[in-house]
Amino acid sequence: MIKVDPPMERKDLSRNLVINIVDEADGQATVGSVAEQLGVDPSAASRMVSELISPGFVERLASQRDGRRTVLRLTPDGVALRDRYRRQHRQAFEHITRDWPPRKGCSSLGCCESTWTPPTSYEDAASPSRSQGSRSGQRSVYGGPLG
Repeated sequence: MIKVDPPMERKDLSRNLVINIVDEADGQATVGSVAEQLGVDPSAASRMVSELISPGFVERLASQRDGRRTVLRLTPDGVALRDRYRRQHRQAFEHITRDWPPRKGCSSLGCCESTWTPPTSYEDAASPSRSQGSRSGQRSVYGGPLG
């Protein structure tokens, strides 16, 4: 088992997913968009969002574009939680790859010279001949549009 500091809890996976969706939505995330991107029904998404609102990681606000809509936004504590999850993922990645042989042109993580680019969606990851063209029409790994 990989140990990260602080240790991950069972609820951290769903929290991380929702936090990333809200963070990437440019202030336009809704419970409905969270449900759509996660592929769950709205009541499940509502429970997931509520579990982040109660401790103060996410807040509901009236949309600046349409006052009838309620949008979600990370609070400063939510941003700190997002950053904690990113640190934990980095620790896990470093643990997993610690025994990998160094690649030519690499002096540390993140600076490898490579022509490979990560897939932008699950569909792209499964495609044997991924296009390197425009991101328009593609979806993020969380299901949302990219370009």
